[in-house]
Amino acid sequence: MVTFARHILVLSLIFLFPTYFFMKKLLLLAVFCCLTFLTQAQLPNGATAPNFTAVDLNGRTWTLYDILESGRPVIMDVSATWCGPCWSYHNGGALETFYAAHGPEGDGKAMVMFVEGDGSTNLNCLYGSAGCVGGTQGNWVQGTPYPILDNADIANAYNIAYFPTVYLINPNKTVSEIGPLGATALWTNASPLVGNIPQNWGKISKFDAGARTLEFCGTQTITPSFDVTNFGTSEITTLEAELRWNGTVIQTLEFEGDIKVLDLENIVFDAFDVTSVGTLTAEITKVNGVENSQASVSEVNFVAPPTTYKTNQVEVRIRTDNNAKDIYWAAYDDNNVLIAEGGNLLVGPNGGGQFPGGAPSDPSAYPNNANRRDTLNIPATCFSFVLVDGTGNGLVAPGNIRLLNMDGTNFRGISGNYGARFSEAFAESTVGTNDVNHFSSLTVAPNPAAETMIVSYDLGVTAKVNLTVMNAIGQVVYERKGAFAASGEQQSEISVAQYANGLYYLQLKAEDGSMVAKPFVVAH
Repeated sequence: MVTFARHILVLSLIFLFPTYFFMKKLLLLAVFCCLTFLTQAQLPNGATAPNFTAVDLNGRTWTLYDILESGRPVIMDVSATWCGPCWSYHNGGALETFYAAHGPEGDGKAMVMFVEGDGSTNLNCLYGSAGCVGGTQGNWVQGTPYPILDNADIANAYNIAYFPTVYLINPNKTVSEIGPLGATALWTNASPLVGNIPQNWGKISKFDAGARTLEFCGTQTITPSFDVTNFGTSEITTLEAELRWNGTVIQTLEFEGDIKVLDLENIVFDAFDVTSVGTLTAEITKVNGVENSQASVSEVNFVAPPTTYKTNQVEVRIRTDNNAKDIYWAAYDDNNVLIAEGGNLLVGPNGGGQFPGGAPSDPSAYPNNANRRDTLNIPATCFSFVLVDGTGNGLVAPGNIRLLNMDGTNFRGISGNYGARFSEAFAESTVGTNDVNHFSSLTVAPNPAAETMIVSYDLGVTAKVNLTVMNAIGQVVYERKGAFAASGEQQSEISVAQYANGLYYLQLKAEDGSMVAKPFVVAH
């Protein structure tokens, strides 16, 4: 049964493109085939627009809310490459005309985005028929000046029920479906929504400390940088930015160039050494010789690494997934000297996300769905661990990587989609897992436990105590921080009813670093 909304869309397309409809005998059938009706309803007018961050075909990252918060409405065309009416609207030129007049190259008051929203088609379909899987009407990229996002997740977030769907997204972050209108009608709808856009406004989009890890493990030479997006109405020809360490200005950078409206530029500070924990801050202070219209400040914190491993040897255990050749890891001591590395050397420490089609094969790469163990000799009081994925999608379950003490106790587990790169530093604990120091007589009962478990121990001094429960791959499943406890006998009750059956580790840690741990089993 054809829904009312389906009738309305078809009639509107016939009204917009009468010649096209009546000259092509089979087009009406094609229109119905292009309407994909799902069980969920489209987002209603006035609903909150889901935010998204996505990369266009040119490699530029866009965040919807950043554009909206600059006071610009967004026209978003969600289409599918195989859809005839989508192709007709795309080639009609309405979006190109609107973009030329009101996008970054025009008065800069609005934005246009095209989303290929069918996950069953591949990237080739946007460029034409060669290598296309799922069907295409032609080359959607040629001559298109606005960003193209090949991202079905966006269509799913907006509950797209048919193609094309054209949304007008208000700077107040609400949506209204306006249909495939002409350029003049699009502006008639969008113009009342334009906010007060500042003239000279540079916003930090991403601040990168340029460090191997933000846990401080010996002196690091870092090269900080940030991406700046021009959200003002004028081109940015000059820009001043400050780099501060713990609030003190250590560098003032002066940029000269040409950053067009809504364009992005990477700004790089001079390298310098980080020799302690602290806060690194970047701020754009002036744009085109005047104070930045809106404050733009970003910071990162260098913190002390957690005191986790016990000895000068650490074991790396790896369970690979179906794309093991994408994995590379490396460990460095507190002088930033490479201790050990493993996995695909062609990916290397800088290859995260650089091989979207899969990393090249190399004899050093791990086999798929395999277990691998390596032992690290760490002649230092801390070390940093870097994990890189060439494709950029991390590990697929049950793939995981664990770091363990030589007695088999986990102190870090890494699994799931960690993205293109994971890095963290760890410090050596002055107290071993089975040492007591402030803690003694640690017991857990019953063991195995099914519903609840009583933790009992003696505390030698009055202290704040953190209690943590980790599963077999080092993931924290329960944590109670900073509970004040007097010296003497202590008891705590923990519910384990929601835990899966298996091995767990309970860790007690005092504020001075003293800690003790004990394994236990959950069996329902």
